[in-house]
Amino acid sequence: MEIELAHARLEDTTLPEGYRWCPWELTTVDRHAVAKYHSFRSELDARVFPCLGDFDGCRKLMQDISRQRNFLSTGTWLITWDGTGNEDAVDCGTIQAIAPSRIMRAIQ
Repeated sequence: MEIELAHARLEDTTLPEGYRWCPWELTTVDRHAVAKYHSFRSELDARVFPCLGDFDGCRKLMQDISRQRNFLSTGTWLITWDGTGNEDAVDCGTIQAIAPSRIMRAIQ
């Protein structure tokens, strides 16, 4: 799926109450891997891409993505649920961004 962003009208992204954005840091690679693993381990994607059904595979994937020359740390985020404040936060989503060319950006 593609979208031409030059003329697109996009609303600000606001997460529901209890959720927050956590920016990329090299020290969060395992947190990204856990979120990715829990998101895909029982899905068809894990059969097509076996690394998604295995925590170590998800960790290697995140390490490989983050080491690419075209990796965009500013577009790479964890989504964390803080719950009611009585529980530990849970990382429940991960977004990675890359720049495949000078004029194109991609998220996954």
